[in-house]
Amino acid sequence: MSGQSDWRLDTPHDELRGLAFSWQRWGNPDGDWDHDHCEFCWTKFGPPGMSDSQPSGYATVDRSVWVCKTCFDDFREQFDLLELK
Repeated sequence: MSGQSDWRLDTPHDELRGLAFSWQRWGNPDGDWDHDHCEFCWTKFGPPGMSDSQPSGYATVDRSVWVCKTCFDDFREQFDLLELK
């Protein structure tokens, strides 16, 4: 980042501080839900074959919050994101 502002931080993300995540395959939580987005960059997570989506990412245990690998790596220290194994 080298001192430059990062557009992914234009929206406050304080609610993510200290949350625990694990690498998970995206799955449909109910019949009407077809995708989720990275909380930082808005990358789409969806089923395999869905255009412009990733099939896996970091998610909270309840799968309500998703973060792509790039953003997880970039912000894990700043937001104290925990990785569950």
